[in-house]
Amino acid sequence: MFASTALLLGRKTYEGFAAGWPTVKDEAGFADRINRMPKYVASRTMMVFPTVLGRGKTWFAEGWKNQMRLLECSTFGSGIVLLRYATTFIPKD
Repeated sequence: MFASTALLLGRKTYEGFAAGWPTVKDEAGFADRINRMPKYVASRTMMVFPTVLGRGKTWFAEGWKNQMRLLECSTFGSGIVLLRYATTFIPKD
């Protein structure tokens, strides 16, 4: 573990770590090392809360569907991730 530079965790494992690991202390320094490492979470359900900002016509007009393409991904020091998308409206099949 001391040779590792980051942790890759699944969502459930991460949630377990996040709930208790920051308060763990040990003499060997293992806990401090893990707390300092960046953590990457493999998940389809975690940490994304879409918010649409802007004005104009509704994005979800009847008879159309929205395809989104990721343009930018920025991570802030707080852990918040900004995802910026371009949208294309196409007729529903």
